[in-house]
Formats: sequence, structure tokens, C-alpha cells
Amino acid sequence: MLLGGAWNQVKQYLLRETFVALAFCTEIIPDEESNISEEALAEISNLVADLRSSMEDANISPRLHELIDHHISLIERAIAEYPIAGAKALREAARTGLGELIEVREVLKEEKDTPSVNKLGTAWKRVNETADIALKAEKLSQLGQKAWAFLEDIL
Repeated sequence: MLLGGAWNQVKQYLLRETFVALAFCTEIIPDEESNISEEALAEISNLVADLRSSMEDANISPRLHELIDHHISLIERAIAEYPIAGAKALREAARTGLGELIEVREVLKEEKDTPSVNKLGTAWKRVNETADIALKAEKLSQLGQKAWAFLEDIL
């Protein structure tokens, strides 16, 4: 078994024909997701930057401030992980964020009309839409849309 070996040890056993076969495999294996454009990722980054700047002068509770900071880091980490993990990084961040928002929905209802909460909702909706477009699995897409529709009245 060569899986635990260093690349130099494994490489000697891979023939040119192996790489040709792998190239054919890439053609016949279905693509599970579309690439997310740099513009879409930049738009999400801009929404997060706008949210971060709105936090500087925000008159919100410390708990909400902490929550929004955490959500900013979730989105930024998902964008950073996208080149490696794909759109699933965005979907996982959205699930984590959704769970936290459901847990603190009472806090959000109290401060629903603040610009920071509105911008947080806008950022998460865009993350979710982008992940849904990229992920071709319809059930994941439908789950994401239904979950965020549930939070519409909170955010």
C-alpha cells in the first residue's frame, strides 16, 4: 500500500499510462458543482466588509456584536476555504450560521431593525444563493433556501 508513502516513493510507480487514464476519468466523472465566479466571491467579501464597518458605530448589545463578529469570521473562513473545499465550505458556514441565528432569535427580534442585523441578513442570503448556484445537488439547494426563508421574519 503506497498511500502512506511520500510522493517521491509513490511517483516511481505511476506510469505515463496511469496519468492518461486519470485524465479520462476526469472527463467521465460527473461534476458535482459549478465554479463560483471571482465576482460573486468579491461581492460577498464586500458585503462582509460593509457589515464590519457598520459594526464600528453600531448601537447594539454586546451579545449581538459578538455574534455578528463570529458570523463575519465564519463567512471569511468559508471564502478562504473555497479554493480547497469548494462550495461546500460556504454551505457549511451557512448551516453553522443558521443554527446560531435560530438559537438567538429572541435577541435578533429585539434588534431586528438595526443596520447591522439587516446587513448580516443580506450577507448570509448572498452566501446561501451563491452556494445554491454552485452546488448542483437540488436537495441541498432546496434545504438552504427553505432554511433561510424560515429566518426571513427574524432578519
